[in-house]
Amino acid sequence: TGHAEGDLTSGLIRVTRTQRRQIRFTTGHGERPLHGTDRDGLDVAARALEQQGFEVSELLLLQTGAVAEESDVVVIAGPKKPFLPAEVAAALRQLDGGGNVILLADPDGDADLAPLVAGWGVALPKELILDPSSRMFGGDYTVPLVTQYPPHAITQGFSLACVFPVARPVVKEEAA
Repeated sequence: TGHAEGDLTSGLIRVTRTQRRQIRFTTGHGERPLHGTDRDGLDVAARALEQQGFEVSELLLLQTGAVAEESDVVVIAGPKKPFLPAEVAAALRQLDGGGNVILLADPDGDADLAPLVAGWGVALPKELILDPSSRMFGGDYTVPLVTQYPPHAITQGFSLACVFPVARPVVKEEAA
């Protein structure tokens, strides 16, 4: 029944939306490939989003110089190389215009992500999170296990354990 319910829900979402929400994945900086099927690829995620009624495509900011107005979300998935200032400006305009940006920051690569998060009150040190308690559950030190979440609207009622393989810390910047 769970599979049938999921299909029904997906169908209802597609029918009731007046226009398809658009999710753009940046490319050109060594990001995880949108339609890659290897370990780093996002093909499974892209297909799942499409089944939920989203339009998924790549975005080469270097070529376009801007995020299309109809884009609802821009995903920056693990860039290995830095964004040029014009690309950073385009991503920030997306946020300033009420759009959304999701940044997936891997600990490897040479991308300086500080310009992308400037003004967010956070820093992304090039470090790797190690979790010794993961070994107790048969995992690896580089796969942190999270079982408790602070009170927030996003995590309200959420009680599932999550693993974050090869995770990078996000730290609050100290006020100057």
